[in-house]
Amino acid sequence: MLLNYHQRWSCPNHDREIMANSETITAQENCSHIIKKSWKVVEEEGYAPWTCIVLSCVATAVLTLKIPFTAMENNISDFTPYDARSRQELKIYREFFSNRGEPKTIYAFVSAKDGLNLLKTAHLNETVQST
Repeated sequence: MLLNYHQRWSCPNHDREIMANSETITAQENCSHIIKKSWKVVEEEGYAPWTCIVLSCVATAVLTLKIPFTAMENNISDFTPYDARSRQELKIYREFFSNRGEPKTIYAFVSAKDGLNLLKTAHLNETVQST
């Protein structure tokens, strides 16, 4: 159990009461022993922050060890939308050749001549023109 919201501690060194709440302890620069006393109460009640921190770090380390041993497989066709024209053409190709082998696939990587943005209308029109 953490400190109660309105728990009062008396400071023997300063002859006054200091209000301790869950966010701040007033006059803590003058009464550091009050903070130590309140931490001792917290420890006696069974609250163990180091246990939580250590267990979280151990769990993170164990689960992170799996990442380098995970096989990564990226099929470039996985990034193509399901209703894309190329998927429809591939389906027609496979039906026509009765699935005898994998079709030959060509991927074209297009970049702008000026090295700038390819999303300009003039650049996009030029990419689809047949020569």
